[in-house]
Amino acid sequence: MVKNTSSKILAAVCVFFIIFFAFAAMKEHSTIDPAKCTNCGECAAECPEEAISPGVVDGKEVHIIDIEKCTACGICIDICPEGAIYIDTTDIPGYVPEETKAKPDKKEKKKTKKVKKYKVK
Repeated sequence: MVKNTSSKILAAVCVFFIIFFAFAAMKEHSTIDPAKCTNCGECAAECPEEAISPGVVDGKEVHIIDIEKCTACGICIDICPEGAIYIDTTDIPGYVPEETKAKPDKKEKKKTKKVKKYKVK
């Protein structure tokens, strides 16, 4: 019976870690479009996590983001003069960025009547 219980605990721990690491790999991170990157290095100089380094993609010298270090802070997006960096969420199933969610139209908002309040003396 002890062996059976310890096997169940071990199996549960293994399942937990498999699920944990699967979801840990699915996070927001910045991505550099190699077609737009001019390899200026401004992003690498400003990255607080030192997640950006020079590299080669399809024979072109560009900068590459290490998604394990990237925290998606957005500093590199703001600093890039070519607009080559964006937040990538393609590996997160069911994720919809806040800016793409449907927002209610101002005209469709229900108009509420203001109710006059009377004081009783």
